[in-house]
Amino acid sequence: MRTWDLKEKFDRQDEQHNAVVARYEAAVVAVGTQLHDLKAQKDALIRDEFRTGADRSKEKAKLSTQIEAAEKALAAAEHERGQAYEYRRTVDDRITVRQLVLDWSGEYRSAVRTAELQPIIDRLTAARKAYYNALLDIKELEAAYDPTFQQLRDMAYRDNVNHPGD
Repeated sequence: MRTWDLKEKFDRQDEQHNAVVARYEAAVVAVGTQLHDLKAQKDALIRDEFRTGADRSKEKAKLSTQIEAAEKALAAAEHERGQAYEYRRTVDDRITVRQLVLDWSGEYRSAVRTAELQPIIDRLTAARKAYYNALLDIKELEAAYDPTFQQLRDMAYRDNVNHPGD
Protein backbone atom coordinates (compact mmCIF):
# COMPACT_ATOMS: atom_id res chain seq x y z
CA MET A 1 0.00 0.00 0.00
CA ARG A 2 1.27 3.41 -0.95
CA THR A 3 1.89 5.85 1.90
CA TRP A 4 -0.49 8.76 2.07
CA ASP A 5 1.45 11.64 3.56
CA LEU A 6 -1.50 13.97 4.15
CA LYS A 7 -3.45 11.25 6.01
CA GLU A 8 -0.44 10.53 8.20
CA LYS A 9 -0.12 14.24 8.99
CA PHE A 10 -3.86 14.33 9.74
CA ASP A 11 -3.51 11.42 12.17
CA ARG A 12 -0.48 12.97 13.89
CA GLN A 13 -2.26 16.32 14.17
CA ASP A 14 -5.15 14.63 15.97
CA GLU A 15 -2.74 12.87 18.31
CA GLN A 16 -1.15 16.21 19.22
CA HIS A 17 -4.50 17.96 19.64
CA ASN A 18 -5.91 15.06 21.64
CA ALA A 19 -2.93 15.22 24.01
CA VAL A 20 -3.54 18.92 24.64
CA VAL A 21 -7.28 18.45 25.11
CA ALA A 22 -6.58 15.52 27.45
CA ARG A 23 -4.66 17.87 29.73
CA TYR A 24 -7.72 20.14 29.94
CA GLU A 25 -9.93 17.10 30.58
CA ALA A 26 -7.59 15.96 33.35
CA ALA A 27 -7.74 19.42 34.94
CA VAL A 28 -11.55 19.32 34.94
CA VAL A 29 -11.54 15.85 36.47
CA ALA A 30 -9.00 16.84 39.13
CA VAL A 31 -10.92 19.95 40.18
CA GLY A 32 -14.22 18.04 40.08
CA THR A 33 -12.76 15.32 42.30
CA GLN A 34 -11.43 17.92 44.71
CA LEU A 35 -14.87 19.59 44.85
CA HIS A 36 -16.56 16.26 45.47
CA ASP A 37 -14.12 15.47 48.28
CA LEU A 38 -14.69 18.87 49.91
CA LYS A 39 -18.47 18.38 49.79
CA ALA A 40 -18.06 14.93 51.31
CA GLN A 41 -15.95 16.43 54.11
CA LYS A 42 -18.64 19.06 54.77
CA ASP A 43 -21.33 16.36 54.90
CA ALA A 44 -19.18 14.39 57.33
CA LEU A 45 -18.84 17.49 59.51
CA ILE A 46 -22.60 18.02 59.55
CA ARG A 47 -23.17 14.36 60.51
CA ASP A 48 -20.54 14.63 63.21
CA GLU A 49 -22.24 17.78 64.48
CA PHE A 50 -25.55 15.92 64.80
CA ARG A 51 -23.94 12.87 66.32
CA THR A 52 -21.76 14.62 68.90
CA GLY A 53 -23.55 17.93 69.29
CA ALA A 54 -20.22 19.79 68.91
CA ASP A 55 -20.10 23.17 67.19
CA ARG A 56 -18.35 22.76 63.82
CA SER A 57 -19.28 26.11 62.32
CA LYS A 58 -15.67 27.29 61.89
CA GLU A 59 -14.68 24.12 60.03
CA LYS A 60 -17.87 24.31 57.95
CA ALA A 61 -17.17 27.95 57.07
CA LYS A 62 -13.62 27.09 56.07
CA LEU A 63 -14.88 24.17 53.93
CA SER A 64 -17.60 26.38 52.42
CA THR A 65 -14.93 28.86 51.34
CA GLN A 66 -12.86 26.04 49.86
CA ILE A 67 -15.95 24.64 48.11
CA GLU A 68 -16.74 28.04 46.59
CA ALA A 69 -13.14 28.35 45.38
CA ALA A 70 -13.27 24.80 43.97
CA GLU A 71 -16.58 25.55 42.20
CA LYS A 72 -15.02 28.64 40.62
CA ALA A 73 -11.96 26.61 39.64
CA LEU A 74 -14.22 23.92 38.15
CA ALA A 75 -16.17 26.50 36.14
CA ALA A 76 -12.90 28.02 34.90
CA ALA A 77 -11.48 24.60 33.99
CA GLU A 78 -14.68 23.67 32.12
CA HIS A 79 -14.58 26.99 30.28
CA GLU A 80 -10.93 26.43 29.29
CA ARG A 81 -11.77 22.90 28.16
CA GLY A 82 -14.57 24.29 25.98
CA GLN A 83 -12.17 26.83 24.50
CA ALA A 84 -9.65 24.06 23.82
CA TYR A 85 -12.29 22.04 21.96
CA GLU A 86 -13.32 25.11 19.98
CA TYR A 87 -9.73 26.00 19.12
CA ARG A 88 -9.04 22.40 18.10
CA ARG A 89 -12.02 22.53 15.77
CA THR A 90 -11.17 25.88 14.19
CA VAL A 91 -7.35 26.05 14.20
CA ASP A 92 -6.11 27.55 10.92
CA ASP A 93 -3.37 25.08 10.01
CA ARG A 94 -5.56 22.07 10.80
CA ILE A 95 -5.91 19.54 7.99
CA THR A 96 -9.63 19.10 7.38
CA VAL A 97 -11.56 16.11 6.12
CA ARG A 98 -12.39 18.16 3.02
CA GLN A 99 -8.67 18.54 2.32
CA LEU A 100 -8.24 14.78 2.73
CA VAL A 101 -11.06 14.12 0.26
CA LEU A 102 -9.59 16.54 -2.28
CA ASP A 103 -6.12 15.04 -1.91
CA TRP A 104 -7.50 11.51 -2.23
CA SER A 105 -9.53 12.39 -5.31
CA GLY A 106 -6.63 14.14 -6.98
CA GLU A 107 -2.98 13.38 -6.63
CA TYR A 108 -3.07 10.32 -4.36
CA ARG A 109 -5.67 8.32 -6.28
CA SER A 110 -3.93 9.08 -9.59
CA ALA A 111 -0.62 7.88 -8.18
CA VAL A 112 -2.22 4.66 -6.86
CA ARG A 113 -3.91 4.03 -10.19
CA THR A 114 -0.69 4.54 -12.10
CA ALA A 115 1.59 2.57 -9.79
CA GLU A 116 -0.67 -0.22 -8.53
CA LEU A 117 -3.91 -0.51 -10.49
CA GLN A 118 -2.57 -0.15 -14.03
CA PRO A 119 -0.28 -3.24 -13.83
CA ILE A 120 -3.27 -5.28 -12.63
CA ILE A 121 -5.41 -3.96 -15.48
CA ASP A 122 -2.62 -4.79 -17.93
CA ARG A 123 -2.43 -8.36 -16.60
CA LEU A 124 -6.23 -8.67 -16.82
CA THR A 125 -6.16 -7.41 -20.40
CA ALA A 126 -3.43 -9.89 -21.33
CA ALA A 127 -5.33 -12.72 -19.61
CA ARG A 128 -8.55 -11.79 -21.43
CA LYS A 129 -6.68 -11.66 -24.73
CA ALA A 130 -5.11 -15.09 -24.06
CA TYR A 131 -8.53 -16.49 -23.10
CA TYR A 132 -10.20 -15.20 -26.26
CA ASN A 133 -7.30 -16.44 -28.38
CA ALA A 134 -7.66 -19.88 -26.77
CA LEU A 135 -11.40 -19.86 -27.57
CA LEU A 136 -10.60 -18.98 -31.20
CA ASP A 137 -8.03 -21.79 -31.30
CA ILE A 138 -10.69 -24.24 -30.08
CA LYS A 139 -13.11 -23.04 -32.77
CA GLU A 140 -10.39 -23.40 -35.43
CA LEU A 141 -9.60 -26.90 -34.18
CA GLU A 142 -13.28 -27.83 -34.30
CA ALA A 143 -13.57 -26.35 -37.80
CA ALA A 144 -10.56 -28.34 -38.97
CA TYR A 145 -11.73 -31.72 -37.62
CA ASP A 146 -15.51 -31.31 -37.79
CA PRO A 147 -15.91 -32.39 -41.47
CA THR A 148 -13.97 -35.61 -40.83
CA PHE A 149 -15.95 -36.28 -37.66
CA GLN A 150 -19.27 -35.65 -39.47
CA GLN A 151 -18.23 -37.98 -42.28
CA LEU A 152 -17.26 -40.70 -39.78
CA ARG A 153 -20.51 -40.29 -37.89
CA ASP A 154 -22.57 -40.54 -41.08
CA MET A 155 -20.65 -43.63 -42.16
CA ALA A 156 -21.26 -45.29 -38.79
CA TYR A 157 -24.98 -44.48 -39.00
CA ARG A 158 -25.31 -45.96 -42.47
CA ASP A 159 -23.44 -49.13 -41.56
CA ASN A 160 -26.46 -51.40 -41.02
CA VAL A 161 -24.40 -54.40 -40.05
CA ASN A 162 -23.09 -52.88 -36.86
CA HIS A 163 -26.27 -51.27 -35.52
CA PRO A 164 -26.87 -52.53 -32.03
CA GLY A 165 -30.22 -54.10 -31.38
CA ASP A 166 -30.84 -55.15 -35.00
